[in-house]
Amino acid sequence: MPADAGAAVVARYARRFHAAALAAGLRHHVASPLGAWIVLALAADALDGPARDDAAAVLGLPVEDAVATAAALLAEPPEVVAAAVACWADPAGVGERLGAWIGRLPGTVDTGPVPTAAEADRWAAMHTDGLIEAFPVAVDPTTVLVLASALATRVAWEEPFALVEAAALGGPWATGLAHALTRR
Repeated sequence: MPADAGAAVVARYARRFHAAALAAGLRHHVASPLGAWIVLALAADALDGPARDDAAAVLGLPVEDAVATAAALLAEPPEVVAAAVACWADPAGVGERLGAWIGRLPGTVDTGPVPTAAEADRWAAMHTDGLIEAFPVAVDPTTVLVLASALATRVAWEEPFALVEAAALGGPWATGLAHALTRR
């Protein structure tokens, strides 16, 4: 699949992703639709029947094509994006069917046993250039399966933003946020 076609599919997913977050009341959120799309594409390969069809509809591609697109993105991420996916599992807990799915994951996916919380924190920090210092989900000895993505980029602005009190901006943001970025 050409890169621009994959980008269009993920862009459509991103619009639905952020609309769903807003509908759930998350007026201000930071999330990666690309990271979520990659995780969903890889996880969808474990499904069959109507659930697989539903996943394909959400992904915007047949599952096989979505898996190939995700694998290509992970194999050659854009130069400015650090991208990683991990699938950690307790082999005794996931069973034969999910074990077979884990075996089909692209070679770029980090696999292995469920890490300790400290190991998961190190993975997050390593794959986000330190931008995420702690793994955002609790990982403990009862955890059976973790499928996670980490995407990060560093940007620089020709004209840096300044931090201001949100009230200074007026409008609907004045009461919903404590601080905002501005160029003025």
